[in-house]
Amino acid sequence: MELIIIFIAMLGAAFCCLIFRRRGVWEIMSLLASLIAFVESIIIALRVTRGGPYSPQQFFSVDAIGAIVILIITLVGLL
Repeated sequence: MELIIIFIAMLGAAFCCLIFRRRGVWEIMSLLASLIAFVESIIIALRVTRGGPYSPQQFFSVDAIGAIVILIITLVGLL
């Protein structure tokens, strides 16, 4: 579920940026989507450290290295 929330947050921010034409709204939407993605990546990393590989669906799976990569990417996106 966390992976889907990350995708929905990014797509929602992109959709809001298409609707609104003010730069301030774009910045707020981008910041919120990045914050949501970072929080969700922390949740995924905690699940991986507690119980091993995390696979919420058949085709998505996150192991330890995947959790580290997701954390780094979302941290850079947040900064």
